[in-house]
Amino acid sequence: MTEKIIDAKFKRCFVVDRSLSCEDEGANNEEKSAHLLYFHPQNTEVEEKIRHVSLCLGLVDFSKTFDDSETCETVEMTDEIWVIRNPEPDIWYVMVVALPRRENGTSSSSSSSQNAKSKRPRGRRNVKKEERKGEALTGSLEPAVLHSVLKDMHEAFVLFHGSIREAIHPDGNTTETDVISRTRKKLRKAIKIRDGLENDHITSTPERLDKAREIPVLKEKLEKIVRSSRLTKVRSRMRSALSAYLRSVCFERLHLFESIRGFNFLPVNRITYLSTQYFVNLLRDKFSDSVLSVTFL
Repeated sequence: MTEKIIDAKFKRCFVVDRSLSCEDEGANNEEKSAHLLYFHPQNTEVEEKIRHVSLCLGLVDFSKTFDDSETCETVEMTDEIWVIRNPEPDIWYVMVVALPRRENGTSSSSSSSQNAKSKRPRGRRNVKKEERKGEALTGSLEPAVLHSVLKDMHEAFVLFHGSIREAIHPDGNTTETDVISRTRKKLRKAIKIRDGLENDHITSTPERLDKAREIPVLKEKLEKIVRSSRLTKVRSRMRSALSAYLRSVCFERLHLFESIRGFNFLPVNRITYLSTQYFVNLLRDKFSDSVLSVTFL
């Protein structure tokens, strides 16, 4: 019997703005995903994105029923771990990583699997589904490490692009996103009326006909607002910056040094480096509310 260790594997990461959540039960997928700022892998179907986000945020809300002052930050399952961070008001980061696994392989198991494949009925469609075989090594991946990755990812984005909250709602102004939400809702209802008229499910009236004729105008208006909106710019920046950051993280080799940001070596002697580090720590401690980062050149 041979034993093989399968490394941890990144599964998904997403960022949502809960202030943009749509509570309308009749909302379409576009409205339901309006609060989604970033999702990786980017080629994930919209329905699947909504399902993952709804499950995670529902779990966060459920955990608050026990203690409203505490927020669920880590969810450890049998085969994966979720880490959740709320670095800004209504801005939530979520990362899901599959745990390392121990796989015991034998020649008999491989032959039996081949026999099972040969006995598969013909004509049956094979559904491609990712499977990670073997025993999950629970406790092998520290949540603090993944929290550090999320923290660094957010701080790197803020360093180059500023606060996400302020970028979407500068000075608390929600006018732009409110207009987008109302226009989407109005367009959805107009399309529903048009479909009802075409299928003779509702009675034709002048008012309903006028609403159905508004569809092209509403579509053009919505497309124009969304294209030039601050929300679209934030999503574009996140796709570029966060995707680049995730590509730089080796999830197969994460360790506790990530949680303390490793060791920083500089081409200076030890005393100079320690004096500089001491000065940085003093600055961050004294001006903790205003200092985001310190750089010595």
